[in-house]
Amino acid sequence: MSVETRSSVGDGASQYSHIVGFAGPQVTAIDVLLPGGRTVHTSAAGGWWTAWWPGPEGGEANTVRIGARTAHDSAVYPVADLDS
Repeated sequence: MSVETRSSVGDGASQYSHIVGFAGPQVTAIDVLLPGGRTVHTSAAGGWWTAWWPGPEGGEANTVRIGARTAHDSAVYPVADLDS
């Protein structure tokens, strides 16, 4: 599993974050886990996954974690560990 790109755009109330990654066929679901307990569910197709949400976290180092699930297991990774 990898994070191919992530960023935040804009300022203040108009700021949003975006993340794009790739996961193998064994991964059944991916969530973006934000500080403060918010969870962003991703959209996925053909191995690629993406999410976007209001806020600056996508452009910050080490604030986002990625939760991945398979049919048999789940794991949480710091986003920096998945950056390609």
